[in-house]
Amino acid sequence: MLQIVFTEQKDAEKLKEQFFKKYIQAYVKEVAFQNKKKFMVYSETASISEEKVLLTFIEFVKKWKRTEWARSILQQQFFYHDEEECQSILEIVSEMFDGQRRELTELLDDFQEDRFLKEAFFSFRNHEGIISFDSFVTFRLKPYYKRILNYIEISIDEYKMEQDYQIFIHMLRELLKKRNHKASILHVIVEGRKVSFYNSKFHLLSQNDLMGLIDQEILIHRPLSIDSFTLAPLLSISPKTLCIYTDNEELGLVQTICNIFEERVQLFSTATFWKQKRGTFSRNAANE
Repeated sequence: MLQIVFTEQKDAEKLKEQFFKKYIQAYVKEVAFQNKKKFMVYSETASISEEKVLLTFIEFVKKWKRTEWARSILQQQFFYHDEEECQSILEIVSEMFDGQRRELTELLDDFQEDRFLKEAFFSFRNHEGIISFDSFVTFRLKPYYKRILNYIEISIDEYKMEQDYQIFIHMLRELLKKRNHKASILHVIVEGRKVSFYNSKFHLLSQNDLMGLIDQEILIHRPLSIDSFTLAPLLSISPKTLCIYTDNEELGLVQTICNIFEERVQLFSTATFWKQKRGTFSRNAANE
């Protein structure tokens, strides 16, 4: 017989909903447990698969309690109360648990959430006929709670960096609006860390060419994050159309350029660049 006791009725009702979704007939009743008022989720169905109960319980913890605990930590330990900020940070935490932020989870040792919860559940169930959720959390989920705390700390740092990045992008967009166009079109190849600039006739622009085009005011007053070799030339030239050629559109530099120049940007593969360059030179040779 399935019997899980909660302090909060809302938790019991939520777990019952999860069981219903798995076609398990479950009920909630008020009980006296350890001389205190509690709410028990129970099922009298004898043929319930323990594996099915386990999967439902894990889903309940991940979808319901994890977010609740994370929000509580965020508000009580880090004093975040603005709903928009909380939601943004909690979204990062959720993405970390779901494996979507590997660049962040790799900052800590490996953690298999489902396996941990499964082992915790079975080890506790073996010692209790009735499962007290509060006791389960206290004696089995301390490492899990610690993991949530660690993820929140990382997520706060990531959120702050993302906010700084958005401010940085907005500042450069505003700067770009004030610039006069020094070129109708500019071709830029991004291959990893290597960035090459070509003019409208597909002639390579040397570093000296680029330095001659850079507005010195940008170099003097620029934020430290505006590098002299890529963003400063692009902002100074301010082309009407910016053709970016890359085989990896997810590169941070490519994303930053796209975010700054927005509708001016056209993305192509590096193969397209060489094809267009050959075509331009062939046409020029034919006209001579």
